[in-house]
Amino acid sequence: MASTDPSAPKVQNLLMQMQTRFQAMSESIISKIDEMGSRIDELEKSINDLKAEMETESGPKFQELHCNTGIVHGPSGILA
Repeated sequence: MASTDPSAPKVQNLLMQMQTRFQAMSESIISKIDEMGSRIDELEKSINDLKAEMETESGPKFQELHCNTGIVHGPSGILA
């Protein structure tokens, strides 16, 4: 018994269109996720670079701070 439903080709065509659109949206979402991942990696690298730069610039300054006890710490330990 063969199907003689005249709407079958229309339904098949609609399903193919939906599948094509779904595939395009999936590819777009994956592309945006990949782009966001790259941007996060760049941001993380920039933050790490800034942290390293701050540690380099302020390392000795932190060691030379005068504590509440009146003891000054230098690069080689307690100075006074």
